[in-house]
Amino acid sequence: MDSVGNTSTVTVFAHDSSGAPLPGENINIAYTNVQNLHNPVTQVFADITGRATFDVVFKIGIDTTATRITMKNELVLNSVGCSVTLLFKGVTVPVTPIYGGVINFNTTPILDPNIGGLLDATVSLYDIDGNVPVGDIATTIVVGEPELGTTAWLYTTAPWIYNSLWDYAGIQSGTSWDASTIISGGYFLSDLMSDAEINA
Repeated sequence: MDSVGNTSTVTVFAHDSSGAPLPGENINIAYTNVQNLHNPVTQVFADITGRATFDVVFKIGIDTTATRITMKNELVLNSVGCSVTLLFKGVTVPVTPIYGGVINFNTTPILDPNIGGLLDATVSLYDIDGNVPVGDIATTIVVGEPELGTTAWLYTTAPWIYNSLWDYAGIQSGTSWDASTIISGGYFLSDLMSDAEINA
């Protein structure tokens, strides 16, 4: 988007664990860099098909920026949210490219907790001019941590090594362009490591 076309329409689909739509679902909406938006919508309700649509409008006169939009029913503890990043091209074009986009799961992104499984996803990116980037772009899919259990872990590791995607803790990181805070995966040492192991 830019000063000529500063509005984008976002559609969100609310569904249950079987993929069935959730009509009337209360969807809370949050933004990064909200000061650059004109009257941002913070709540919508899903229609009979489980979908809700809202417009995102960037203010006129702002410089290049981005907003990460997160959508979730905050009243439901085990609700799984989604997000999309939108770009606005102002006068200043950054030397380092910035990208917006969304990750689309090709199947319902819900797995049986007893057997696990694989999720097939497609990452769709665009640059500041709305074009598909050329070449390889490093992209990360973040596996969130539910309040009732662990979704990801490290295999065949010592008991004192924890993954930040465990219930044990989380590691936070942010980006300068969209001022967002996201969960970042990785491992670190806990106090379960013995003195003998530390000195080895």
